[in-house]
Amino acid sequence: VATAARYVTWRDSDPTAPESNIYFALASFKQASYENAKGKTQKRTQENADRLKCFWVDLDCKGRKNDYASQQDALKDIGRFMREASFPRPTLMLNSGYGVHAYWVLKESISAEEWTAVAESFRKLLDTHNIKHDPSCTSDCARFLRPLGSHNRKEGVLQREVVLFGSVHEPISLKEFTAPLGTITT
Repeated sequence: VATAARYVTWRDSDPTAPESNIYFALASFKQASYENAKGKTQKRTQENADRLKCFWVDLDCKGRKNDYASQQDALKDIGRFMREASFPRPTLMLNSGYGVHAYWVLKESISAEEWTAVAESFRKLLDTHNIKHDPSCTSDCARFLRPLGSHNRKEGVLQREVVLFGSVHEPISLKEFTAPLGTITT
């Protein structure tokens, strides 16, 4: 963790560099890279994802039609979702700069195949409760997001640091996460 934090500090030291945005993958991958059927080198793909240890939701807060007007509105809606769906609280929530990322960290990692089936059910439950999330993000096992302490520069305006909302809670079991989802088909 300390090495990663030093890298973020170093990489973030030049905010004008085009590659200065920092992300982390939420999965481990089977191979560092591979050649697909068309002969193209691939790296971080859903087909190459191996194991995952959390679920997440990305809530944009830019005031557009499918976004929340503010981060406060997004946080309130996550609370409503937890109450209405009897859903466990997120392990942690981050201010991503222009939105909210909520993470449910599991005690044990699961295969990408199992994760995908659960994530699809999770996405459907979020939709049922009218949560304004990025559905492609919620169910993408090859997704990458901004880590705590990095900066969001993608809007081309003043950079915003990714910071923690509230406290970090203990990881949960897969059973606790899936209980409100009902039957999951793989």
